[in-house]
Amino acid sequence: MAAQQNTTSDRTFIERLLEQQALGTSWKSTAAVVAELWIRQASASAALILGVESPTQLTATCLRTRVDGTLQVTETTIEVPYSTLLCSEKLLEAAASTGLIGGLHLSLHCWPQLLSAIVLQFPDATIDPTAALFQILETTSARLLAAVNNRPAMIPDPAVLEAMAEYSAGAGHEINNPLASIIGQTQVLLKTETSVDRRQSLETIGAQAWRVRDMIINSMLFARPPAPQLSSFNLIHPIQEALESLEGQAESSGVQFLLSAASEKLAITADRAQISHMLTELIRNSVEALRGAGRPGTISISLQESVPGVAELIIRDDGPGLISATARRNAFNPFYSGRSAGRGLGFGLCLAWRIVQTHRGMLYLREGSEGGITCCLALPLHSTGK
Repeated sequence: MAAQQNTTSDRTFIERLLEQQALGTSWKSTAAVVAELWIRQASASAALILGVESPTQLTATCLRTRVDGTLQVTETTIEVPYSTLLCSEKLLEAAASTGLIGGLHLSLHCWPQLLSAIVLQFPDATIDPTAALFQILETTSARLLAAVNNRPAMIPDPAVLEAMAEYSAGAGHEINNPLASIIGQTQVLLKTETSVDRRQSLETIGAQAWRVRDMIINSMLFARPPAPQLSSFNLIHPIQEALESLEGQAESSGVQFLLSAASEKLAITADRAQISHMLTELIRNSVEALRGAGRPGTISISLQESVPGVAELIIRDDGPGLISATARRNAFNPFYSGRSAGRGLGFGLCLAWRIVQTHRGMLYLREGSEGGITCCLALPLHSTGK
């Protein structure tokens, strides 16, 4: 399959580029446009776009310039773990294994938040990959890839979450001050109130105000998470602690936990408190999905190091899944709850995504063929934080 590179086409490249950015289409067409963008604007002789197809497979779309100036498009899949996207050396090896790209003058650009990367091949060493043009192309490519609407991996649009984070930060600050006054005045009035009815009313006001404050705290944590306080620990321990903290809730709902790990110790350097919070929220999300479905079920958690230096965690439940297009589209968005679909989302999932991003990792959801949701998480074992 070849795409003609000329000015007599019915639709020029710039028109196709703008259409992709405005509307968003399939991964196949978007990957081809992104690859062509780098060939046309950055003078690459070949561009290979990599994206997650499944936890054990990457999809690859390669454009190469032919002698006659036309572009040859080739598509294939690579049998490697998706966590390869967090290891530059292994990612370049995977790209070379396709036989579609290689040589001395290669440049690698990764977008972990979009589960994507591009490997560029240049005809010579005169290209400066740090030039301002490359920064513009990086931004444009990320926007295009974020607009893909049919990937098997469910990921958030980082631009949408960043906009929501800005709103949450401002709104949280403005709401928190009057809320503190309401809580304070309620406590003062309770000290002198003798009427049982009025005391109950004041206690209700206070309880609901505290509930709002908890929501504000969550929104501000999502908007501006604290810088990671790095320490070394065994990643299996916070997983076990999360399971223990949710054991009572799981048992009352007939939910069973199954934990498997490739080894008894997987050392990681990260913020232990943030990682523990993230793991608890992700597992709680699966528990609530099964509880909302009103039937017993199983949540399996597996931990391994498929790629050297990267921890890979998979949380799989056999609940109802995200049963509507709206739930799938908004799964990561704060302020959205899928409880009507049997799954409580709210701030838990977007907070988990934010913590993963802070630790330079990847997080995505995948629907099972027979229902349920699989949450795939990859973290570098030696995170430097952001």
